[in-house]
Amino acid sequence: MRTRVPFKNREYSRARFPPSSRGFLYYHQDPSLPPTATEIRFRLTPTPDPTSFSTGSDLLYNSSPWSIPLHTLVTVKLYAGFRAQLIADRLIDPALMLTLQHAWKGCTIMTSRGPSVIHALDHAFEIDLQKVHSQYSILTTRAFGSINLSALFVDSRGGLRKSPYAGRLLLRFERSPLPEHVRAASRPPVLVLRVLKVLSPIEILIPGYDMHKLPPIEGELLWTTSNSRARHRVLAIDMEKPILRYKDLRLLLEE
Repeated sequence: MRTRVPFKNREYSRARFPPSSRGFLYYHQDPSLPPTATEIRFRLTPTPDPTSFSTGSDLLYNSSPWSIPLHTLVTVKLYAGFRAQLIADRLIDPALMLTLQHAWKGCTIMTSRGPSVIHALDHAFEIDLQKVHSQYSILTTRAFGSINLSALFVDSRGGLRKSPYAGRLLLRFERSPLPEHVRAASRPPVLVLRVLKVLSPIEILIPGYDMHKLPPIEGELLWTTSNSRARHRVLAIDMEKPILRYKDLRLLLEE
């Protein structure tokens, strides 16, 4: 079910839409994700006729659909009109809205950009290979938290501390399929990261780089390397005893 609102960019001085953008703002919910992942998107259409909606395409921002995610809709005063309309159309559960408003007060990382928030264990998210610090919010229908994926691609040998690669990836967490990580269902699993897609071409930034940090490969699990020795292994997170920066991944397992 969608609420569609006709929209035309009048090219105000502060408008962030591309020039002459015309279409419909609409409510989008991915059936594979929890209700916290719902959002408002913008569908570009050739005409103002609602029947042209199906032939249009979503406005993109860095290769992902431009959106106003639900946690922003329910916490930012600017979107009070949206909230009222979505509640009137019974698209937002008022109880969930109160949960998100409470979560926002205690969260110091959450941003307005959807890819920075993870709602489910298999929820895909983006990462920039050149960033040393990559932090994400965890938001479920029952709790919130944060994780730190810093230095996944950083080579700090010799005090360099920079990524040898440039590019952007689409990743997701999943339960490890490797035999060495099989354990009883009563125990917390081992999680791994899979490279779902290379969003922008991977470039090597250091001439003659020795591949101490292996480049990510689309469709494969993410590998890591100790900066003290060249031993490559799959990045594995044992949720039975996770280090501090990964502990909030437990919220996704509970969800």
